[in-house]
Amino acid sequence: MLEMARSIGVSPSYLSATEVGDKKISPAFLEKVVDFFASKGITLNRIHEAADVSNKEVSLEGLTHAQQFLVASFARADLPQSEIDKFTNMLKGLTNKE
Repeated sequence: MLEMARSIGVSPSYLSATEVGDKKISPAFLEKVVDFFASKGITLNRIHEAADVSNKEVSLEGLTHAQQFLVASFARADLPQSEIDKFTNMLKGLTNKE
């Protein structure tokens, strides 16, 4: 953790606080983390989604109105786990095509 903190220019306590959810993860910080692991030959899959969950927010910036509406609708939908699992599998299929 000390090596990573030094490499990305933060204190170990700040890095730890982001890890446990006590500090929000900024896009700039996230890119430094991605770059750090890339320099070690490690690809972080779904890191942006994980950061959104940790931050308890999803940016709508850059999304179309239809996409924003879809995100808001899902956030407020009271779906049973079985339906969430279906959507998750469908989205995995879409992202794997890239």
